[in-house]
Amino acid sequence: MGSGAARRLASRGYRVVVWSRSWEKAERLAREAGLEAARSLVDALAESEAAIAFVADDDALLNVVSQVRRSDGLIFVNSATTTPRASVSAARYLEGLGVQYVEAPVIGGPGALERGEAIVLAAGPRSALA
Repeated sequence: MGSGAARRLASRGYRVVVWSRSWEKAERLAREAGLEAARSLVDALAESEAAIAFVADDDALLNVVSQVRRSDGLIFVNSATTTPRASVSAARYLEGLGVQYVEAPVIGGPGALERGEAIVLAAGPRSALA
């Protein structure tokens, strides 16, 4: 899912820095799509306004969230399929850092995301959704 979103955002003129817990996945996507790859989440977020997480499960979400250190206006978008408990835990942790949390599950697959045909159901602070 993340690859489709990354390609779509890049095609619309956004600067996209990809990161994955697997360097090989991030590097391959960056090479194939002409994007930047970061070796760490901290590096990926260094100049980012927003981060979009497409992870496999609750544990992966909480692992990624625990690595966030920024608090200067970052918007963190959870587009993974996670339980309400994990989502609330992630939101509370990030909000404690001053990061705005957006829950944004996606209806459609990577291809639909890349084509701009997916449906995103976003919920979060109004200022993060504008």
